[in-house]
Amino acid sequence: MATFLLVVTAAFSGARAQFTTNFTADELAYVTAVGAGVREVMDSTTLAVLGSGGCKWMGITFAANVGKLYAAPAYAAAVLIVDPVNNTTDITTLAGLGSGGYKWTDITYADNVGKLYAAPCNAPAVLIVDPPTNTTDIITLAGLGSGGAKWAGITYATNVGKLYAAPYYAAAVLIVDPLTNTTDIITLAGLGSGGYKWVGITYADNVGKLYAAPLGAGAVLIIDPLTNTTDITTLGGLGKGGQVGRHHVRIQCGQVVRCALRRGCSADHRPSRQHDRHHHPRRRWIGW
Repeated sequence: MATFLLVVTAAFSGARAQFTTNFTADELAYVTAVGAGVREVMDSTTLAVLGSGGCKWMGITFAANVGKLYAAPAYAAAVLIVDPVNNTTDITTLAGLGSGGYKWTDITYADNVGKLYAAPCNAPAVLIVDPPTNTTDIITLAGLGSGGAKWAGITYATNVGKLYAAPYYAAAVLIVDPLTNTTDIITLAGLGSGGYKWVGITYADNVGKLYAAPLGAGAVLIIDPLTNTTDITTLGGLGKGGQVGRHHVRIQCGQVVRCALRRGCSADHRPSRQHDRHHHPRRRWIGW
């Protein structure tokens, strides 16, 4: 018996009611067969053996060549592999990636080489995952500097066969060429040194351009991979983040230390919860 979230839609009004309950296999087969009355049945326990908390993984993508999903390790020391056919998870095959925080944020699949690439936030290298061989590589695309909360989000541009990572604290878009195994932080530079600029990036097939979501920036970042240009004016006017995300303060060793997600904050407010737990047990985080 497993726990499922059952969402029922009224036939005429379209109103939805949802509740969580336990179903046997026979009961699940029945409610699924109802069809008209049951809008969706979602399993909330099959893959629920990974523990709670810890900022473990950030970003997940599908590898078409093996039919599995891979999540980028933020605080986790291993890539999370999900087999959607067999409903299994694996955190041992691609382990040994260190215990540091916010190592990689987001991951994407490059069709032209059949490998996955994770954007380095605090890690000094792009994480390469080869699904057919079950191997990871943090050497080939290294040399990007440790720490710094550099990039957050990565995607593949099919029209040029390269990958692009959104600048978080970095002043440039990270370009990865999977065919030549090279990185480029020069071509699309000049985007400012501030923090929390863009998080998340995707490719629009209909126009052949990439778009990064503004977190603290005042505009959507548009990238034209064919002309190697960026545009932060066309989709501007969204308000620059004087306060980005939820404001938080920290209490360390009896003193209140302001560490807000604001421009002009003099404190180092990049994520350091793991360090805090070991070295500052009296520190409390509010609104993290």
